[in-house]
Amino acid sequence: MNLNENTTSKKFTIVFSDDVDTELQDIYDYISFNLFNEPATKKLMRKISESVKHLDTFPNMYPLSKFDGLRKINVDNYLIFYEVDENKKEVYILHACHGSRDYETLF
Repeated sequence: MNLNENTTSKKFTIVFSDDVDTELQDIYDYISFNLFNEPATKKLMRKISESVKHLDTFPNMYPLSKFDGLRKINVDNYLIFYEVDENKKEVYILHACHGSRDYETLF
């Protein structure tokens, strides 16, 4: 690898599925309105955002999950599942859920 190589040419586009948009909103609503903890909600959403934003440069930084080709990000008690398309230079954020959930039903 050439260390002087321009890394901007390797940027990936991050694409959020409709499912994950809904799931993140559900997580936000649950913590904010059911647990009445708006500060915890904002902190969690910030952590998720920080974890995802690095995928544009390092899309394979998180481990593969048990689901073929999908990678998994652990953020506190939550899991974010995504896949990388090297040819299109895209990262697809597919699902977000609590780790205790039966998340196999998402796939």
